[in-house]
Amino acid sequence: SLRIKHHALNEGYYMKPRSSALNTLPYQFWDDFIKNLDNKRINNKLHRWYIMRAEAFLRSFDEKMLESVTVDDVVQYLQKLFTSKQLSGWQLAQAVDAIQNVGLTVRATWLSEVDWGFFKASCRELEADHPRK
Repeated sequence: SLRIKHHALNEGYYMKPRSSALNTLPYQFWDDFIKNLDNKRINNKLHRWYIMRAEAFLRSFDEKMLESVTVDDVVQYLQKLFTSKQLSGWQLAQAVDAIQNVGLTVRATWLSEVDWGFFKASCRELEADHPRK
């Protein structure tokens, strides 16, 4: 597996890899991840939050290489996020988008298997049930 070379993003919020999933990212991963955010017209000021959400996802697979992450792993991670009640609806939506972007960036087999629409709709429902004041 390729080991990521340490390079700093211009924005300065790249963290040193600690887990196997982070260690096995292709060299260009973060550049491509940000390019995908730009293609989705995500505001540059929000990129660091998407990176943070993606890193949290990748760190959750301490012993796994990214290539061996399955659709079940992704769904279980998303379900834990939703049941933890630590994130608001819009933060969950950001995490779902970030994880989907990880899959897109590495062309993961699980990308087309996750019901992204379900998770995004769940974020909207949660936000509607708990409006911010």
